[in-house]
Amino acid sequence: MLLISSLWATQPEPRKHFGATRPQQSLVRWPHQALDSLYSAPGLPLPIEDLHITVATIIVPDSYNVEDVDVGMTLTHPWVRDLTIWLERDTTVLDSFFVRRDTLWVTDTTWRWDSTWQDTLIPSVAQALLLDLFPGDDIVNMTDTWFDDEARDSIYHGLPPFTGVYKPLRSMDSLFVGHNAYGEWRLVVHDNFLGDEGLLEAFQLEINGVQVLRGTITSSTCGLPLGGASVVVQDLALVDTIALTTTAANGTYGFTRLAPGSYAMLVRAATYDSLWITPVVVDGVNPTVVDAIMIADSGTCDVIYPGPARPIADQARVEVELNVPLAPPIMDLDVTVNCASSWITELRFALVHPAGDSITLFSFGDTLPDRGDNMVNCRFDDEAAQSYADGEGPFTGSFRPYEALSLFDNRSPQGTWTFSADDYGVGDTGTLQNFTLHFALPVAAAEHDALLPEAFALRPAYPNPFNPSTALTLDVAQTGDYSLEVFDVTGRLVATLYDGKLSGGRHEFHWTALEASSGVYFARALSASQQQTIKLVLLK
Repeated sequence: MLLISSLWATQPEPRKHFGATRPQQSLVRWPHQALDSLYSAPGLPLPIEDLHITVATIIVPDSYNVEDVDVGMTLTHPWVRDLTIWLERDTTVLDSFFVRRDTLWVTDTTWRWDSTWQDTLIPSVAQALLLDLFPGDDIVNMTDTWFDDEARDSIYHGLPPFTGVYKPLRSMDSLFVGHNAYGEWRLVVHDNFLGDEGLLEAFQLEINGVQVLRGTITSSTCGLPLGGASVVVQDLALVDTIALTTTAANGTYGFTRLAPGSYAMLVRAATYDSLWITPVVVDGVNPTVVDAIMIADSGTCDVIYPGPARPIADQARVEVELNVPLAPPIMDLDVTVNCASSWITELRFALVHPAGDSITLFSFGDTLPDRGDNMVNCRFDDEAAQSYADGEGPFTGSFRPYEALSLFDNRSPQGTWTFSADDYGVGDTGTLQNFTLHFALPVAAAEHDALLPEAFALRPAYPNPFNPSTALTLDVAQTGDYSLEVFDVTGRLVATLYDGKLSGGRHEFHWTALEASSGVYFARALSASQQQTIKLVLLK
């Protein structure tokens, strides 16, 4: 009896298909639409090897909000059930952390607390699972297979070679809709078992995002596209923030979800004066193009290498060239680096000027101590309070470099710069994700003279609605006495944001409403002869 049981146990499990037992329905994919954007991955086919991960990459060069995203692929593989497939892209998660709490005296005997919070962006990866270990054998190949959240049937209801359109296992639109399409999208194929290998032959993205408002933001200092600037659209009638995006590295932005009407547009960027553009008219038929030039308040110009990411192999060197078209002499230079590495101290980073002079930014010589992993927005700055040698991974914030960047001061930045990464260890590899050269250049006084407001104006608050803080911008045409106060709907004074003399220019004030209740408030700006009022909405 034991022998019989043993024989039964060694019989192979019957090969069976756990997908649909009914005949496959007609799964016809709509043809590519003219208003959609279709992108194809270069460099294919790629091998799908046992127990390995295969990654195909598409770089979307256009900047616009994603309305819908579909994924198409073709792969040859004799055992599709071995595979896990997902779509991913780098992203950030917004987090807030407490900075400090101040005591503010309202009168001689009463006081209140004012807490300050700071937002920070944490690097992350958004992943949408398309297929995971298909529950059935004899599943061979995927040919012109498309994943679409709006599809009728799950991929588990399909039959090989899955030509047509299917629902992914996890929603793609919930992750990617509303975000900027610009940048790197990756299709990842993980072969989880031994014995069967294949080829990834095609990867396509179809993104639906018809732009009704678009443009390019550039820097007045260097004339280059300005990446990372926030572009806010507000409804003129409701004084309400209705859309927000960030310019891509090439300075472009785009909005797809705007109804016809008149809007105000606010453009903001670090080290640049805020710019208001009004009215911006959207007709809903033809795209509205609004280009803008930002006036630098410190003569800063950033030149970015956005990618693609460059792998750093053991005991190997990676060099990346970056063309800088600027002409004015360098007053100061900082460098920001993002790099993934499980042993960051085995890397040496250096920067070479177009004329050939070079400096080392980061190096631990032959010691290679364990200081953790990764660099996340690590800025090398001669004026930083801390040396990189005292830091710990992930290196985040500002650090003094190994050699001073002041070597490049008063030199022309024009030409091709080279950033190099050398690996001096064994067993830990890395990836250079991106880097930025931050140039401080001379600023012409005429630029700021041209920026002086022509009239007294209290701009719409941003954000609005808000919680707990919002910014209010006051345009002042000439020096004088001004006040900015906040009232509730009963007319009671809630806060005095400013009361005193202001010089001509654009001034920004902040109201942190920690002690106030949710509701409608009014901000009023007063000059000697004028007043303006705007509505604020606090949502808690």
